[in-house]
Amino acid sequence: MQKDRFKSSAIRAALGFGAAGLAMPFGSAAVAAPVGNLAASPDNRFSVDIGLEHSRRDMHQRGTANYWTFTSGGEALTEGFRGLDAREDQTDLYAQINFSVTPRIELYGRAGATRTRLTDFDSFNYALTEEDGTARMTTEIGPFDADVGEFSSGSTSTGWLAALGAKFDLHEWEDHGAGLTLDVMYQIRDAGGGWDLMTPFFAGGGDPVYPPGEDRVHVDGYKSSEWHAALILERRVGSFRPYGGIKYSRIKSDYDLERSSDLDFLDGESGTLRMRNDREVGFLGGMEYLMTSNMSLTGEIRAGDETALNLGLRYRFE
Repeated sequence: MQKDRFKSSAIRAALGFGAAGLAMPFGSAAVAAPVGNLAASPDNRFSVDIGLEHSRRDMHQRGTANYWTFTSGGEALTEGFRGLDAREDQTDLYAQINFSVTPRIELYGRAGATRTRLTDFDSFNYALTEEDGTARMTTEIGPFDADVGEFSSGSTSTGWLAALGAKFDLHEWEDHGAGLTLDVMYQIRDAGGGWDLMTPFFAGGGDPVYPPGEDRVHVDGYKSSEWHAALILERRVGSFRPYGGIKYSRIKSDYDLERSSDLDFLDGESGTLRMRNDREVGFLGGMEYLMTSNMSLTGEIRAGDETALNLGLRYRFE
C-alpha cells in the first residue's frame, strides 16, 4: 500500500522525540492524555484534558464480508469478498479526566466525538461458500483490483468514543530526574454509516458478472475496539517534559454492511466487514509544556503501528 510523506515525516519525528527523552533531565511520573504525558503531582490529584487527535493506520480484512446468501433444502450458498487491504483514518475530539490514586498510579477516563474514514483500497478476493449441514467449503477467486469491485472511500457519521486507562510509575532515577512508566488503555468507538462501499458481483466462473440495475453495498454502521500498552521513558528540563517510548496495540474495526438492489431477492442482504491493524508495534514521542503551575500544552506523535498527531490542553486542580 502506498506510503505517504506524512507517515515518513512522523516516523522521523517520533524517533527524534525519543532521543530527546534520553538526553534530557526529568520530573514526576507521566501519564495519560495522549499515550504518554505527565501525571498530576500529589498536590494536584485531579486534572482535565481537552484533546484533538488524527490517526491513520493500514488495515487488513479478517474473514469474509458476505453480501448474498441463498438457502434451499438445508443447503446454503454465500457470496462475499475476502483479503481486502485499506487505510483507516480517524479524527477524535475528547475530554479526559485524570486522577492520581497514589504518586505512582494514575487512572483516567475519556469520552468524546469520533469520525472514521476508510480509503486507499487494495486488491481483494471473491469468496463463494457452500454449506450442506455437514461440510463447508469456501472457494476464493482473485485477486481482483479494487476497481473491479468499484470500492469507494467514505466516512462514517460522527459517533462517540469512550476509554479507560491507567499509568504506572515503574521506576525513577532521582539523580538524573528520569522515570520509566507503563501506560495501558482500552477504547471503544461507535458510529453510524454513511456511504456506498462497493458493487457486488458474481465470479464463480472466473470473470465478474454484475447484477442488472442499481446494486450497491452500503456501510450501515461502525464499531471498533482497541487496547494498547506503552513503555515510556520521561525526563524534565524546566517547564518542558519530553518523553518517548514503544507501544503495542490491537485494533478491531467492524463495518456493518447492507445491500441495496433493484432485485428484490438481493435487496436488504447484510454482512460485516471486519478489519484489523496490519502492524502492532510502534513508537511514540511527545512533549508537555507547563505554561503555569496549573495549565500546560501537550503534543504527541506516534508512528509504526499507526501515524498519529495529538494536541491538547491540560488543567490541574489544586
